[in-house]
Amino acid sequence: MSEPNYGEENSLSPDCGSSPPLTPPLTTTPPGQAPAPVAAAPTNPTRVRVSGGRNGPRSRQGCWTCRTKKVKCDETRPKCLRCIRLRLFCDYEPRGGDKLSSPPGGGGDAAAVAHGFPEKHRALMTSQPWLLQVAPWRRAAPMTMPLPMHMPAFDTAANSLKLTSLDHEAIRYYRTTFSQRHSTKNTDFSVYSIIFTLAERDPLVMRGLLALGTRNMHQGRVAASQEERRAAPPLGGWSGLGHYSAALRMMADTISAGENGVIDLDVALAAIYLMLMYEQKYGDAAYSGWMNHLRGAALLIQERCSDWPAQLAQRPTARATTSSLSPSPSSSSSSSSSSSSEVAAPSTTQTPPLSVFAARMLVYFAFMDGFGSTFGLGGDINKVMHRIVQAHDPDMVLTEAFTKLHRYSDGLYRAVFRQNYPANEMLADVANQHITDMWQACCGLRYLVADICNYQGDAARARLALIQESADYLAEKYPELVALATEMTPDADVPDMVATNFRAFMPLYFSSLLEMHLLRCEMDPDAMTADEQKTTTATYVAVIMNLAHQIYKHVGLDLLHLISYPLFLVALQTDSESTRDWILARFHDLMAFGPNIGRAHAFLRMALAKQAETGEKVKVREEFRTGKLPVFVI
Repeated sequence: MSEPNYGEENSLSPDCGSSPPLTPPLTTTPPGQAPAPVAAAPTNPTRVRVSGGRNGPRSRQGCWTCRTKKVKCDETRPKCLRCIRLRLFCDYEPRGGDKLSSPPGGGGDAAAVAHGFPEKHRALMTSQPWLLQVAPWRRAAPMTMPLPMHMPAFDTAANSLKLTSLDHEAIRYYRTTFSQRHSTKNTDFSVYSIIFTLAERDPLVMRGLLALGTRNMHQGRVAASQEERRAAPPLGGWSGLGHYSAALRMMADTISAGENGVIDLDVALAAIYLMLMYEQKYGDAAYSGWMNHLRGAALLIQERCSDWPAQLAQRPTARATTSSLSPSPSSSSSSSSSSSSEVAAPSTTQTPPLSVFAARMLVYFAFMDGFGSTFGLGGDINKVMHRIVQAHDPDMVLTEAFTKLHRYSDGLYRAVFRQNYPANEMLADVANQHITDMWQACCGLRYLVADICNYQGDAARARLALIQESADYLAEKYPELVALATEMTPDADVPDMVATNFRAFMPLYFSSLLEMHLLRCEMDPDAMTADEQKTTTATYVAVIMNLAHQIYKHVGLDLLHLISYPLFLVALQTDSESTRDWILARFHDLMAFGPNIGRAHAFLRMALAKQAETGEKVKVREEFRTGKLPVFVI
């Protein structure tokens, strides 16, 4: 068996990745005979700090993460003190396959039998006795009706990839810098952390994660110049493109194998999400790969999630208390023995129950699909999900259905991390609930605005009126948020996740209002005077720029890319030269985040020069239809 060592050694260590992993000494055990007891095994479960470091005696009973680095391990299971302190993957898995011995400490088969695991799953528990602690979604909660917290069991103990020192660096980059730039949550308790937990066990997700982490890592930090990146040494080992190509082949095999059976939906959705992010940042100029992934995701949703509105109505809400998510000692044995199809109650339909993780992925897919629709790309996922909603209930408002789906997935972090999910994170989730709900609705609003281009004449005007009603509904439902967006000053120093989310999410609402205003002026030029049109445009621009300046002041560039589209729209519509120059400078800085932003920056420079020459506003979709410009999605 290859070494699935996913530890993230401190990048400041002088010998991090400097020497290849050592093959640890292993002893064989005759078939059918229990492993011999280990005399040196610790008897006191209390964690104590073990001194010695690299100069101390090498641990022979400890985890492979410590043994590979030749440091002393306190040998505490399921995770040793050093791995917890350094946030590393603590690996006690045996090496070499079935012919080799069990990990130090023995008793794996007995533990598996004690938990009631069937024969085909005993190897899983023998090699990874810590699995129940780090993957709590494998157990059903002890309730009269099971919550939709189930995530499928894996057929193997861990993914079989042998990782290089470059891969370890890419994993660390993904879990720290990349996660911080794409989520306002604590990196240890974000969606990206959950995806990493899936990647630890599934090679498909790990390949996608490594592709994204490696490519982002070598794209360069924000402060790195283009010359420094050109002078960087060539990559060693697997490149980001190599990992991505391997992930594509594995995805094809996974989907083909699932044609006549059941595929692991959570793994498939996580892998597609990583691939979509990769293609959005580093895809070709025509975005053909990105479009293919969107179409594939739409087909997967149609086939495997065609009853998600019914599941939201039939199954209890995912926003349960933490006590209801923690199984009791008496029930953990029976629930652990169940396979993936036995853990949750059977659904009334032929499709498996929708997990909270899958629900969150559907929400994110709809967002990304809607963002592409702004630039004439995508739309397949939203159309499929809309048809599913209308087939379930023709009278249901689409924004309401997506809000329910988002609320359904609110219990994701408590379901996955269980008792390890800190109280301050739960409190932050509650405090941010209204903001994230509005953000989800605004993402849906952006798609509806972009979809107007598929309507003509009176149909387009009727569609615009319906979208305006949705925007007005949001303003009535969240009046405090809308009012605060117009009143919050850049000097308000509130370095809190609530303030960060507010500043990052609210510009999307006002950019949708600005787009609707521009469409109304185009459809009915006589509805407003020229001065009224300019005044309304300037009002929306002022709110967006106010929040953008606050993000840049308090957070910097790391989260400014989250409002890249509102800034892009403002640059094309504002009459202020200083505002345009500021946005162009920020887009130039954000080019270090990937070629996608670089293409947007080049388009802005071209469009602004063309507007200055002709005196007319440039229409993005019309420019893309010529086929002469590289495509981007922001």
